[in-house]
Amino acid sequence: MTTQESLELVQQFYATIGSGDIEATLNLLANDVEWETPFPREIVPHGGKWHGKEGVTEFFSLLNQNVEFQQFELKNFIAQDNQVAVVGHFKVLVKATGRYYEPDTVVIWTVEHGKIKQFREFTDTTQAVSAFRA
Repeated sequence: MTTQESLELVQQFYATIGSGDIEATLNLLANDVEWETPFPREIVPHGGKWHGKEGVTEFFSLLNQNVEFQQFELKNFIAQDNQVAVVGHFKVLVKATGRYYEPDTVVIWTVEHGKIKQFREFTDTTQAVSAFRA
């Protein structure tokens, strides 16, 4: 894939997830996709590493059960070859505690054979851990 095609695929992912179309979102992923967030799973249920479409489905299920996004802003897309870096900012309400976390984030996406092969998020884990703790 070209750099432009990789960029467009990642942008399409954000559009489909934003519309709530989980089936269309999952169709953009490789069967053996690797999904990684830096949060410790023992505190933040959707944290850690997830594998395959089934793992990503579980990730989103836990995410939706535990948090509510108040703001999600994509600030910049930087693409080269099959990788896309997305710089963003979000504000999240933790349903169980009523507390918020509001970090900047960078996600590195890797695209292979027309599908998203890897998602790696880099963000301030301290904020999320504090918000999840009562």
